Amino acid sequence: MPTFNTTDPKPGYVYDSSNDTWYPLVGIAPASQVDRWTKTAAGGETSLSGNDDNAVSLSYTSGTEQVYLNGVLLVRGQDYTATNGTTITGLSALTASDVAEVVTFNPSNILTTDAVLSTDFDAKGDLISASAASTPIRVPVGTDGYVLKANSATTSGLEWAASAADIEGVTAGTGISGGGTSGTVTITNSMATAIDAKGDLIAGTAADTFSRLAVGTNGQVLTAASGEATGLQWATPSAGGMTLLSTTTLSGATTTISSIDQTYTCLHVNIVGIVNATRTKYRIRPNAATNLAVYGGRTANSGNPATVNGYQAGSAEAIAMNDYSTIAATGGFNCWTFTIENYSSSSTPKNFLLYGSWFGDDESSMIYTGQIRTSSAISSLVIAADAGSMTAGTVLIYGVK
Repeated sequence: MPTFNTTDPKPGYVYDSSNDTWYPLVGIAPASQVDRWTKTAAGGETSLSGNDDNAVSLSYTSGTEQVYLNGVLLVRGQDYTATNGTTITGLSALTASDVAEVVTFNPSNILTTDAVLSTDFDAKGDLISASAASTPIRVPVGTDGYVLKANSATTSGLEWAASAADIEGVTAGTGISGGGTSGTVTITNSMATAIDAKGDLIAGTAADTFSRLAVGTNGQVLTAASGEATGLQWATPSAGGMTLLSTTTLSGATTTISSIDQTYTCLHVNIVGIVNATRTKYRIRPNAATNLAVYGGRTANSGNPATVNGYQAGSAEAIAMNDYSTIAATGGFNCWTFTIENYSSSSTPKNFLLYGSWFGDDESSMIYTGQIRTSSAISSLVIAADAGSMTAGTVLIYGVK
């Protein structure tokens, strides 16, 4: 009976001890790897599987395996069945201490003897590709930093080329510093580093150049100045011009406008559209006072036309808006303009001018000029009705430099 020579194995062959001859196994590559699985029986087994005595898992290629029992080669299909590559079945029940062996030939570990591989490698980095079916070809290594890319126009279908995604260098442009061509590249926004403090501005000084302009002092405004390097400067605004400080809707018997901005030299107040269900007269009370010393003269025209001239000295009624005629209960065809000079002074009296017109007994108008003899700054105004409640009207206060 043929047996496997275990002392001088010849992979892919079976040794016949009767005539000391090796016979090739059909379908087994001459250079295949031979694996041996050995298991000592506990007794009663009719199949073999799992790990052997050496913790090797049973694995074979069906049709190329050889199964031995106590050194005797069993006949495939008669003494055993081997179909799934991991289990041998159909054995007669084994006796304890029987030694079962499965020899398998692994054709996946074939030795490479193709002459192309031994003759066509000329240098470090060479690759073997194909120029056509069953036609290998050498591809020399590319230049340092190049990447292997597919290219159907070349013989091998491959080429070494520079990567299109590579950044070869970063060059700093206008307003940017830093850069480089290797390693970690850092760039810096030069405009950002020019800023030193809150309020700084970056302004152009010429084509593609810039400079820092420090913030001005409180209240200054940015103005054009061709003599400056940046063409700009912070400057104190000149006198004149009006800024709307507040808008207030009139309601009730009195309406107070407080916390008036004190950074201007003159207050300019427009009072328009007063409506009150009660025909009455109205007063302006600076700083909510009812007994400020008000000295002035009035010229009023009330219907037909009738003219009344008067002088009021030391009034305790504040500033009368319509002293010679009440305002009609409906309509709202009435408006006044009221200015106070030097209103924020805390040391001198304040001159004022009030002029307006309204619809009352007849169409009426009045001009009232005078002086508020107080050294206190005017920080609030009260619009007060002698009777009834105001249901409409608007007060707009402007600051004048």
